[in-house]
Amino acid sequence: MSDLESIEEGWRLMEQSPASARERAETIVARTTDRAVTLRGRVLIGTCLTTEGDVAAGIGTLLSAVFELRDGSDDQNLGRAYNALGNAYRHIGNVKDNLHFLRASLELRRRSGNAVEQALGLQNLAIGLSVLGDHVGALVYLDEAASLSADAGHPAAEGTALLNASHSHIELGNYPAALEATLRGVELLGDKAAPIRLAFAHQQLCTAARLAGRYDISETAGRRALELAASVERPKANWSCLMAMGRLFLDRGWHGADPDRGLQMLNAALEEAERLQSQPSLVEMRKILAEACEAEGLFQEALEHHRALHELQRSIYQQNAAGQLAALKAQLKVQSLSRHAAELAALNSELERANRAKSEFLEIASHDLKNAMSAVLMTATLIQEESVTQARIRPGIVIERQTRRMLRLIDNLLDSDAIESGERSMRPEVFDLAELASEVADGFSASAAKKDIRIDLHSRGRCPVYADRSAAGQVIENLVSNAVKFSPKRGHVAIDVTDHQLSVGDSGPGFSLRDHQTMYQRFARLSATPTGDEPSTGLGLSIVHNLMQAIDGQITAENGPRGGALMTILLPAPPKE
Repeated sequence: MSDLESIEEGWRLMEQSPASARERAETIVARTTDRAVTLRGRVLIGTCLTTEGDVAAGIGTLLSAVFELRDGSDDQNLGRAYNALGNAYRHIGNVKDNLHFLRASLELRRRSGNAVEQALGLQNLAIGLSVLGDHVGALVYLDEAASLSADAGHPAAEGTALLNASHSHIELGNYPAALEATLRGVELLGDKAAPIRLAFAHQQLCTAARLAGRYDISETAGRRALELAASVERPKANWSCLMAMGRLFLDRGWHGADPDRGLQMLNAALEEAERLQSQPSLVEMRKILAEACEAEGLFQEALEHHRALHELQRSIYQQNAAGQLAALKAQLKVQSLSRHAAELAALNSELERANRAKSEFLEIASHDLKNAMSAVLMTATLIQEESVTQARIRPGIVIERQTRRMLRLIDNLLDSDAIESGERSMRPEVFDLAELASEVADGFSASAAKKDIRIDLHSRGRCPVYADRSAAGQVIENLVSNAVKFSPKRGHVAIDVTDHQLSVGDSGPGFSLRDHQTMYQRFARLSATPTGDEPSTGLGLSIVHNLMQAIDGQITAENGPRGGALMTILLPAPPKE
């Protein structure tokens, strides 16, 4: 199962265990580098947090995901995030944001062209309007949802819309319409729906039939609801079904009315609501019990329920206020982060433009400079060839040396810029590191001999590595060049190769503390100076460091056990066949 499939499975798991679904998503998000998977996981995490009761954390997580999803990369996931935010704001009594996000979710679902998705969005918005008391408005959306589902050939979605419509009909006092909608909804769900959905459907039928005076249907539906609720062992199902049956037994219009049994069932429903830890459920139960006790002349019990109801409502008000404050803080934090992200994106774009302009300038300037330097170099060579006295030859030698130094500086600048911008492509291959080190050492034998420096190469047979050979050669050349450059006359340079590691040690002064802090920066000068008046651009180690990153290698710099600098590189081993 892919990570995306596992996230989708998490949405189904959330209906049974939000905590388990959240943990699954958190594990996937922690390990993945896929942006789409990460954002889908974060939306699921935010939704689960809200469902678990941590509304502020849920809102913060969802808003941060929404900020990234507004680029249109995943409208389905954005729609889910909007829907979850709408539900979250409803939990804390923020009606304005509740409807705002539900409408935004519905708009995305309409654009998708998926009839079932649109029907779901319509139902969610209708529920939000019902909470506001706008049951007429809710019915408009629910009728559209039922019609869309029917046209799409999705009876379960149509049935759910009709069951939700039944709630609004009941609140409007239109009990026959409520019963008609409920009967049709139960019929459309059929017997293949999940037991918990069927339990709620029959509980709704029990209530609608009782209010419409069809006690025979109400009793049958209520008993079936209790059976189904017992089979799933879910507090919410038990609570709603016990409440419906309790009210039926208290209804004196029914020949089977039994007030004592009705109160007993309602008290059992209260216990289930307490197990459920749902404050809206507890509020509803306290109201029903207070009214029932008053009707039966149990005024002391009714007073206790009224007191408990008052405490609940006060607690809910305080929690909603705290929740709205926490949600506002989370929203402001996300807005602040979003603003900073936009500013950083604009700055990054500006830096990229400046970097491109710099690269273009370097390319043009270096081309013109190299042409000019080549002309100067040819002139210096002619001066040396055509001069007959040492006095005239010497200026030509100085001009040639300085010109070559300028050409090296231009090449280093171009090389450094190409590596940093990623324009230099790497072509890894398997090669012998010891053989490459030997070639580099031979190349420096003449310059080392001028200072009477001995270069010793030690290796243990073939040392195969997997990297760009040209880049690795350039790294070793820079290290050996520095070793020769900073070693005194009659000094010693040691090159050791073992497995896929190479080290270059010299007999110079080594590194200072400041060198360790700045050596890989562009134009950083080491504290030591070349011992043979060799030129130094300050770009060599910067190029080495960038090249090692580009070929997935590692580099370390330290002072050797007997003094001098010791540079060590580690290259990737060949892939296993």
